[in-house]
Amino acid sequence: MTRPWYETFFDGDYQLVWRRHFSEVDTAREVDLIWRLLGLGPGMRVLDTVCGFGRHAIPLAERGCAVTGCDLSETELSRARSATSVSGTTVRWLKCDMRELPFDGEFDAAFNVYSAFGYFEDDAENQRALQAFRRSLRLGGGFVFDFANVLSLSKRFRKRDWDLGEDGIVVLREARPDFRHGITWEVVRFIEPGKSPRESTFGVRMYTVDVLVAMFERAGFRVDRILGDWDEAEVSFESPRVIFTCTAV
Repeated sequence: MTRPWYETFFDGDYQLVWRRHFSEVDTAREVDLIWRLLGLGPGMRVLDTVCGFGRHAIPLAERGCAVTGCDLSETELSRARSATSVSGTTVRWLKCDMRELPFDGEFDAAFNVYSAFGYFEDDAENQRALQAFRRSLRLGGGFVFDFANVLSLSKRFRKRDWDLGEDGIVVLREARPDFRHGITWEVVRFIEPGKSPRESTFGVRMYTVDVLVAMFERAGFRVDRILGDWDEAEVSFESPRVIFTCTAV
C-alpha cells in the first residue's frame, strides 16, 4: 500500500530545493511577529506544531521560551537536533503526527506556519489536527496560524514553473488542481547532473478564510485577528498569506 505523500516527501529532495528559500531576514521577521502576536516572554511554554528543521522554534528558545517542536519527518527533526546542538539552545523535539499530539493543556501558546496544514484529503482529518492544536493549549492560550491566501494564489497561479535547487539541480514543478476536492497537487521533477530524473508529489487542501474561521471555531478557538502577510498588512484579495491570531476558549 502506498504511503501518504506527507510521510515521505520531507525526507527526500525537499531538503535540496525549499530550504534555500528560507532567508535569515525572513525568519527573523516571522519570529518577531509570532513573539508579538502571542505576547511571548521568557519561560512561556510554546508548541511549534509542525516544526520542520526548527527555524522558528530555535530562535524562540534563544529568547527564553520553553519550546517543544513536533514533526513527522525524522530527517527534519535530525536537522533540528543538530542545529540546537550547535547553538547550545534547548528544545524538546518529538516525532508525531499533527493529528495526534500527545498533550493536554500543556502550553501557553502554539503556532502552525508556512502552510503546514491541509495535508489530509479528508476534511475531518484536517479538523482533527486543529482540535489537537487546541487540546495542547491551556484555556486562554494563544495560537498563530499562517496559510496561503487562496484568493491571491488563484491570481498568481502557474501550471508549470521551474527553480534551481542546490548543487545545480533543476526543479520542474507542475500543478494539477483537483477542483472537486479543493486540493492542489504538485508534481515536482528533479533533474540532477549525472543522475536519472526523479519526481515527488505533494498536495495541500486549500481553504478560504471563511472556511478556516469556521474550522477554528469548531475546534474551540476564537479568531481575534487576521493579517495578510508577515509585515502585518491587513488581509485583502492581494495578500499572499492569511495569518490568524486565535485564543483557546
